Amino acid sequence: MGGIGALVLTYNREALLSRCLQAILTQSRLPDEVIVLDNASTDGTVALLRYGPFPNRERIRAYRLERNVGCAGGFDVLVRIGWQRGLDWIWCMDDDVIPDPTALEALLAAYGENFSRPEEVSFLVSAARSEAGAPSNVPEIDLRAPWLHCANWADRLDRGLVRLRWSTFNSILIPRCTLNRIGGLCADLYYAGEDVDFTLRATEVAPGYLVGSSKVMHLRAADGVFSALTRSTRAQIALARYYYRNTLYLRRRHYSRLRVASFAGRCCLEALLALAARPHRLRRAASILGGAVAGLWFAPRRLPLDRPLPADLSELRLGAAASQAGAVARA
Repeated sequence: MGGIGALVLTYNREALLSRCLQAILTQSRLPDEVIVLDNASTDGTVALLRYGPFPNRERIRAYRLERNVGCAGGFDVLVRIGWQRGLDWIWCMDDDVIPDPTALEALLAAYGENFSRPEEVSFLVSAARSEAGAPSNVPEIDLRAPWLHCANWADRLDRGLVRLRWSTFNSILIPRCTLNRIGGLCADLYYAGEDVDFTLRATEVAPGYLVGSSKVMHLRAADGVFSALTRSTRAQIALARYYYRNTLYLRRRHYSRLRVASFAGRCCLEALLALAARPHRLRRAASILGGAVAGLWFAPRRLPLDRPLPADLSELRLGAAASQAGAVARA
């Protein structure tokens, strides 16, 4: 098929998904198709996808999983759908990312002005900000350098590009050749860090860049650095375990022993702080320490992109556009 596909993973965030799709489908450079994967939502997401009054809605292809497989599993399936459909570029994001009207055009312009072949770049990613305008999910600048040489993170800074070590999936444009070279996402990570893992592996084979002229708004539920100390519900605290496990694994896999020890020290400190007088203190401490200990030997699998898609994956039949009220009534 070829072309550019916008890939969106969603779960129980009907209102945010509506804003995200509205922004994607009114881009100055429209994607050739928009692939949405519903990760077993229980709200009105299915009705929204079937009947939502979106512009250019004929470009939407919607899929649904009957069992939630976590954000890592969801992106794994979503990227495999795009790859198996033969897309040349995939433009990935969560449902809480609202691209500016020229976000995709700016990413493509950055590629066209700086590179002659897709193999020269592993990914290009937009600059994300919160609703209040603060930086969001800030990526890591690539400070690696040969012995006695400076890092070349600013090699294209005069053109508005910053070389990265890793990035999240907040409006990231990935050429097909990157997937061919390193594979897809790691579903075993389940929750948190699947995008960091992918981009760390990607920048081992080709540079990845932040594109300053491409902007998105990231409507995170909570700003700042992720921590079990800031999670409010039991379910969120339980999921935080995967963040500590996966982060420690990524430090072991890609960084120095000092960086591993630094994060392990942070885990110990946060566990002690969790035991201070605060709700769910034992749950928080157990989530932090349990995740960190698991991360010491965690070894996720790398599975091929061309393996069969899940048996419970189905493509939604999209009906004629309707009002939001009508869509809910039909569901």
